[in-house]
Amino acid sequence: MRYLIYFLVFFAIAFGAFSIFKRNSDQGYSLSNIEENPIPKTIFFEMLKETAYTSCPNAQQDLNISSDECRSLVTERMENCTKVTSNAAPELIGKVTTGKCLHKAFLNCVTPFPFYNGVEVKISQPTQVSCV
Repeated sequence: MRYLIYFLVFFAIAFGAFSIFKRNSDQGYSLSNIEENPIPKTIFFEMLKETAYTSCPNAQQDLNISSDECRSLVTERMENCTKVTSNAAPELIGKVTTGKCLHKAFLNCVTPFPFYNGVEVKISQPTQVSCV
């Protein structure tokens, strides 16, 4: 049951972040037309970074930490998660499935898991990213 709750919380966070990401029109790029207008890897990951903090407004309720603690953890993990996920990405992201896979892998890496008694309870996740 506990893992189902973790999954539902993470799914809600990912869906909200993906919705924001999809609407992003930085330099005319968006996930909705990624196949017609592929996104360079550097811009794609800048867009991902904008969505990384979407889990933090509800962190007290969903993660048992304050919004500030959540933002701090996300910021702390950002560089490493970008590097790990970016290594698996092609120079141009031109497929919706690749974009979604990279987005999910990045959020899995950067988003805090729920805390219980001050300890983050992580669900086992693969460390390798393979989206292409």
